[in-house]
Amino acid sequence: MIKVFIDIYFMFDLKTKHGYVGRSIHLETRMKEHWFERNCKVTYTNKWLCTLSSPPPYRVLKKCIEKNWEKWEIYWIAKMREEGWTLTNLTEGGDGNNGFRPTEETRKKMSISKMGNTIGLGYRHTKETKRKYSINRMGKTSPMKGKKSSRETRKKQSIAKMGNKYHLNHTHTEEARKNMREAHARRKREVGKNLLETKEYILPN
Repeated sequence: MIKVFIDIYFMFDLKTKHGYVGRSIHLETRMKEHWFERNCKVTYTNKWLCTLSSPPPYRVLKKCIEKNWEKWEIYWIAKMREEGWTLTNLTEGGDGNNGFRPTEETRKKMSISKMGNTIGLGYRHTKETKRKYSINRMGKTSPMKGKKSSRETRKKQSIAKMGNKYHLNHTHTEEARKNMREAHARRKREVGKNLLETKEYILPN
């Protein structure tokens, strides 16, 4: 039987005494995700990370096995709060955010914080930029093409997704399916058009 170890980690800011307790199988990758995804969605943790000029330091609080990580996460969240840290965790730990529902006041604040956000709104790449992207990607294939994940990797992926109920039993409406079909067909037409333009760009008449 393959043993999978899970790190209970703590990332923190000594100046403000803010921090976050989490768990991960691939800790270094998780730290990078925290930093690069901080602008992707509004969460208490991401709002805190956006106030920092660089990735916060972190340390491993406990290395545990998959059977008991929940109790250790709960333990360390409680302990760090007792020590005076202001944690951005929204639950007491052990179950991620499953079942969490923000209050009406929180939902209103989240809505207000997004008002007027026009980053990328209506932006389209120029034909020249699209050509450059196409040229840069020509001949490149996915690094995972033809490869299969090992049993250990699949086990880790399975554990990492445990309790994730996102889109569980969700079914798209007929209108949504129609919109997705049309969008897919439109993208295919655009890709074909860009490819022709790219060929003309490389081999002008």
